[in-house]
Amino acid sequence: MPNNIINMDDILAPKGVDLSHFVSITEKLKQDIASGKIKLRKVNMSIYGTEQLMDVMIFLAKLATTSKQAIDDDGKITIGDAAKFVGLIFPLVNAITQIQEVPKELTDLDPIEKNELMLAIKENLEIAENDELAVESALKVVFELFNFLTIVGVIQPPTA
Repeated sequence: MPNNIINMDDILAPKGVDLSHFVSITEKLKQDIASGKIKLRKVNMSIYGTEQLMDVMIFLAKLATTSKQAIDDDGKITIGDAAKFVGLIFPLVNAITQIQEVPKELTDLDPIEKNELMLAIKENLEIAENDELAVESALKVVFELFNFLTIVGVIQPPTA
């Protein structure tokens, strides 16, 4: 009578066969990621995004950079520097008209979005160091700007 019991070890690793050269799926995935064959990217999990916050932050960075350039010329901001500030009109309009959504975006800010903000600030702000501190400070300015514009009636307070 034949033996009806199947031994999985005999099927998976028959005697005399070396399977050490086979790589597990997990190990293969790790190798492909390490070699760059497979690229992983972080996925943004926030609900609101950062479009309006980005507009406000870019305006602040451009304002700071333009002010610094004006002061670097002769040590003060004069009427002769007015032409430098004309380019801030459209970023200002974008910042003010979009600031209503900023509180939602601030409370929903995730690390990926913060990194994106960092990159945008670095592109628009001419500082070599303390850029993370500058972004955090700018976030505080944005929050206070929102509060100020709400108090003076430029924008409506957020509804629950």
